[in-house]
Amino acid sequence: MKRYLQIPLLLFFLVSLSFSEEYIATNRVHHIGGWVGLSTGQGLSYRYRPSDWAIQFQFFPYYYNEEAYFTLGLNYNKYVSDIFSHISLFFYLGGSGVYQSYISNSYDLEDYVIKYHRVIQTIITIGVGPGIEFNFSRIVLNICIGYRFGFQVYPLYSFSTSPTVELGGFYKF
Repeated sequence: MKRYLQIPLLLFFLVSLSFSEEYIATNRVHHIGGWVGLSTGQGLSYRYRPSDWAIQFQFFPYYYNEEAYFTLGLNYNKYVSDIFSHISLFFYLGGSGVYQSYISNSYDLEDYVIKYHRVIQTIITIGVGPGIEFNFSRIVLNICIGYRFGFQVYPLYSFSTSPTVELGGFYKF
């Protein structure tokens, strides 16, 4: 029973600490939220922003029946200007790795049967570009527009480039 009470007590302590006046005035460097990006990954995200730079990590694991999908991303943001007190401009450099595995089928014309086979893909992407950040007290919204460089490394090697959009929402504590 004690074990089940530890998590709610820890959450209560963190929430009460984040609402204390001293803590609000001095320490809002930790951000947690969600991120969606074609070049930097998607999923749950954590950002550490101590000053005019930030480092961000995002991941998303998914497994259902015979399908697996896992993405892991890392970003570096350099803040260059504050337009207003709650709007900032920054440049981002980020990358992600994607592993995807699923069952596919094909029709064999010689044997007249449907054949099933596992498809495994590994893709690495890098993205760079400008972004804008909107700060609403504890809520942060990010919009980035940049350029993506994608490398499919398995099963066949291929390279692609394209414009990209990255979106994120965070809670500061």
